[in-house]
Amino acid sequence: MVLDKMISSSVVLVLFLGGCALSDTGAVDYRTTDLREPWEQDELDERLGSPSRSGDTDIMLPLDLVWRNWSPDSLDREIEAGDSVAIRLQQAYIEDCIEGGFDPTDGWGHNCEIAVIVDVFEFDGSAQHDFDFSAEGKERGRVVYYSEDVVPGQHLNFNNMPIYGPIEYNGGPIGMNIFILELETENAQASALLDTLASIGGMAYAPAQPIFNALNSLGSALLTGSTDDTNFEYAVTFDPDSNGAYPYARLAVGDYIFVREQDRSAETPWDMLTYDQNTGRLFYKTSRYNDDGTLLARAGDPFLESTYISIQINKNLSSVRLDLSQNTYGVLRAKLDEADAAAANRLSEAGQDIIKETATLLTMRRQIVVFDEARSQLNIIRQAQLDPENAALVTAARQAANSLLLTLSSAITATNKLAETENTDQDQVTDAPDLNVTQIKYLLSNLEAIAGVTDLAQMSLFEIKTFPVDDIAKIYNLIEFSNPPGSEPSGEG
Repeated sequence: MVLDKMISSSVVLVLFLGGCALSDTGAVDYRTTDLREPWEQDELDERLGSPSRSGDTDIMLPLDLVWRNWSPDSLDREIEAGDSVAIRLQQAYIEDCIEGGFDPTDGWGHNCEIAVIVDVFEFDGSAQHDFDFSAEGKERGRVVYYSEDVVPGQHLNFNNMPIYGPIEYNGGPIGMNIFILELETENAQASALLDTLASIGGMAYAPAQPIFNALNSLGSALLTGSTDDTNFEYAVTFDPDSNGAYPYARLAVGDYIFVREQDRSAETPWDMLTYDQNTGRLFYKTSRYNDDGTLLARAGDPFLESTYISIQINKNLSSVRLDLSQNTYGVLRAKLDEADAAAANRLSEAGQDIIKETATLLTMRRQIVVFDEARSQLNIIRQAQLDPENAALVTAARQAANSLLLTLSSAITATNKLAETENTDQDQVTDAPDLNVTQIKYLLSNLEAIAGVTDLAQMSLFEIKTFPVDDIAKIYNLIEFSNPPGSEPSGEG
C-alpha cells in the first residue's frame, strides 16, 4: 500500500510538474481608439470637474474602439522622422492561465507566474531589427512586467510601464512582437524533489528501485529545457505616414488594445466595448446577452471574458533619449534560473536530511523484523534441547540454528565493514546490517549459553570481532544436538 502511494506520487509529479512548454496563444486581434474632437474634450473636462462624480469606478475617459487599419484624419496623430517616440504598456488583464503553479513545499495552486514581453524595433535592414520567431528571438524581447503571483481574472498591478523610448524616430516601419508568458521556474526544485522521492521509494521497497529510477529519469527529462508556456502572441508592423488616403496600419499616436480569444472562432465584441483612457481598461458601453437571452454584462461593467493588453504610442513626451533594450526576457530567465538553482540546493539539502531520517527508520524497522525472527529461532533451539527425542523438533532446531548463524554472519560482516569504512560511500539502507550491535550481542550471548562452552578459545567464537563468519560450522557443532553423519552445515543459505 505504501509502495503504491509512493509510485502514484511519483507519477503525479512527472505528469503534472513536468515539463514541456505549452503554447496556447488563442486568436488575437487589436483595435486603436478614436480620438476626441475638441468639443468632446470640452464636455469631458466639464464633466470631470463636476462634484457629482460618484467615485473612481466611473469610466472617466471613454474612447470608442474603431480602427485597425485607418486613413489619415484631421487630428495630429502622425509620427514623423525626427519626432521622439515613446511606447507604454498601460494595462493587462489575465483571464486564465494554461497550467497554474506548483510550489515544491506548498503543493498545487492556481496562481500564475506571468511575464509580459514586448520586442519593439525600427526596421533598418539589420537582422537585429527584424522579426525573429525562434526561441532565441523571444529572448531579446523587453520584460515590461513580471509577477510570480497573478490570479486568473486579475488586472495586473501596474500602469504606464515603459516598452520603448523616448527615442528619436528615423522614419522607418516599427515592428512589435508581443508575448505573455506563463513561466515555470521550479524545474531544479522539482528535480531535487523527484530525486528525494525516488531515493525514499527505493529504500521502502528495494525491488521497486528500477521503477523509481525510471520515473525519476522521465521527470528529469521533462524538466530539461525551456518549459515556459506562451498564452498570448501577436506581431504587427506600423508603417510611417504615406500622405495617402488608403487605410493601412499606421504609426500614429493612440491607444492600441490587443484582445485574445480562447475560442479561435469567436469574434471580439468591439462595437459593444469602450476603452477608459484613465485606467487602461475595457468596459461594456452596451449590455451584452448570451445566445439564450440571459444577461452576460450590463453597460458599464468591466470586460472580463478575455485576456487583453492596452498599449499607448505617443510622441514628443521628452527630449531625453532612453535605450530600454537591456532588460530582456533572456536576462530575466537567467536570473530566475539562478534563483531556482539556489532554492533547489536548499531543497536538496533538506531532501538529504529526509533521506537520512527515512533510512534510519527503515533500517530500524528491518532490524526489528530480523531480530524477532532470530529470537524465534533461538526459542526453537531451546525447545529441542528440552525434548531431544522429538525428531521433528530437532530437525527444525537444526534448520533454525543454521539460518540464525547465517543471519549473524551477514550482520557481523556488515557491521565490521561499516566500522572499517566509517560509513563513507555506504548506501544508508542496503549496506546497513540486518541487526544492530546490541541485537547481535544478545543473540551471541544466548547461543553461548545454549552451547554451554567453558573453554576460552571456544568462548571467543561468540564475540563480534572473532566470530567465524566464514566457518559457522564451528559454532553449529558446539550446540548440544550433534549432526548426523553426512549432514554437516555448509555455511550457505
